[in-house]
Amino acid sequence: DENKDEGNDTEHHQKLQKSSSQNQQDSGLNSEGDPPEIVRIFSPLQIISAMTSALVHGGNDVANCIGPFVVINLVFQEGVVTSSHSFSPWYISLWGGAGISLGLIFYGKRVIMTLGSGISEMTPSRGFSVEWVASLVGLVFTATGLMISTTHCKVGGVIGAGLMQE
Repeated sequence: DENKDEGNDTEHHQKLQKSSSQNQQDSGLNSEGDPPEIVRIFSPLQIISAMTSALVHGGNDVANCIGPFVVINLVFQEGVVTSSHSFSPWYISLWGGAGISLGLIFYGKRVIMTLGSGISEMTPSRGFSVEWVASLVGLVFTATGLMISTTHCKVGGVIGAGLMQE
């Protein structure tokens, strides 16, 4: 049954790509949806924005998912949680990173396909903008100690970029 879902996702993605390619050919744009000079500028910048995004994702979303386990561990070890404990044991952080990695391995392709073409067609310039702004918002929230989901920031950015398309 899961293979059936994957096949449907692939067929849907191929239909989206085909209709998008036709629209781009009609408008004189290349296969990426941006003029070639824009692709040349923003493609390398996406690498930088992806690294920033990975840093923010690790610093924020992993912390969000391991927070309850850190508290449980402190209560188990000391019987109480005080404000003087502002660290998490390395092994809980490792488990959080492993959990995020497993999620990426098992569901990453589906999420990337949905964000890249299922909600709104992404181009190098739009992808850079979405990822960079989502990372900056995530960094500000992480630095202030407020919890935020980087994934929700990116989905909001993709929707915003889609609304701003011609």
